[in-house]
Amino acid sequence: MFGYPAVLKTISVSPISISLKIEGKSLNEINEASGKLKEFGDNEFEYLDNYPITINYKDGTSETTSIFTGLHVTEFGVQMLTIKTFEHVINDKEIASIVFFGTEIPIHS
Repeated sequence: MFGYPAVLKTISVSPISISLKIEGKSLNEINEASGKLKEFGDNEFEYLDNYPITINYKDGTSETTSIFTGLHVTEFGVQMLTIKTFEHVINDKEIASIVFFGTEIPIHS
């Protein structure tokens, strides 16, 4: 991530969110490299997503998170939890894969 090693330990998919748990010794550096949240549009509470994911559906369509929603926490510089929440319910049973920092992770439901 941003040129630093990290390991995606777990991924959890539900109809309202996707959670990713990442581990690595360089998470503080990754956070610094990602930069501060950047405001988006006219709403002062909307920010661009520094850790975007792409959801690929079984029907061939996809969507990428571009606006930050949810939660992002780094613990002790070695564990990161990012939770992407959605305004609309997603059909988690129709997700084929998720792409995170260029790595495609198949989802078996």
